[in-house]
Amino acid sequence: MVPWKQEVIKRVHGAVDPLGPSPVIFRKTGDLAALANPLQCELACKAIECDDISALSPTPRSVVDEAGRSGSSFVEFVAYLARLALDSRPKFILVECVANLAKLRKAVQEQGTVVVSEKLKSLGYQGKWQVLNSKHFGVAQNRTRAWGIFAKLSSCSAQKVEDAWKLISRCHVMPDVGDSIRFLQFHSCFHPCLLPKKKYLYLINGHPTLNYSAKLPFELQGMGEEELAMVNLRDHLSVSEAQELCGNAFTGNIVIAALVAILLQMD
Repeated sequence: MVPWKQEVIKRVHGAVDPLGPSPVIFRKTGDLAALANPLQCELACKAIECDDISALSPTPRSVVDEAGRSGSSFVEFVAYLARLALDSRPKFILVECVANLAKLRKAVQEQGTVVVSEKLKSLGYQGKWQVLNSKHFGVAQNRTRAWGIFAKLSSCSAQKVEDAWKLISRCHVMPDVGDSIRFLQFHSCFHPCLLPKKKYLYLINGHPTLNYSAKLPFELQGMGEEELAMVNLRDHLSVSEAQELCGNAFTGNIVIAALVAILLQMD
């Protein structure tokens, strides 16, 4: 995680829970795996970097190829799990990556979701994948991602995974135009990564508008002026940083739905 994003996380965490402990932030998963006593948790969330998995990648690689950023990010997470005794490993794992992970990529002759599932199975987990779209979760953008929910193997782990996915499916929301973006009509006209500095085209009052505002992407996700001011996002982020951060956050509503569904399955 780049330093400026770490600072944003600290500011947001401090605004939400000023009396709580500061978040522990690692630069990469490998740093976590290298600890003498690796941290333990009941629920782990893992995002696999998209650099070598995306359909637009000029350097497609296997999801377990450590020479690439995607492979190294996943292999480091596997190493972290392997360092923990089975009883100390997370009860559930939530995995996210670009939707292309779920496709058979001919360049590497691999369906990434199958490879990831096999790796996690060797560590004592079973799970299920689905491709979800942020537009079904109250976010005004057409953004698909592959999501996997894995539970530690037990007599009822398969049922827990199924029940979690059923709960997530009930969270699907297809908002009317304006529900989640208030007075703005929005259409994603191009893949956001193809636009300069990750800006987005919007239809505002029927006119195509290239967004230059660092605030607008956050407003599209429902953040009000008071919330923006509270965490100082307006004052400390450049437009390009705000667009990049917002791109990561577009899946936030799905994460919330998935975490709630998983937590309800915990003993």
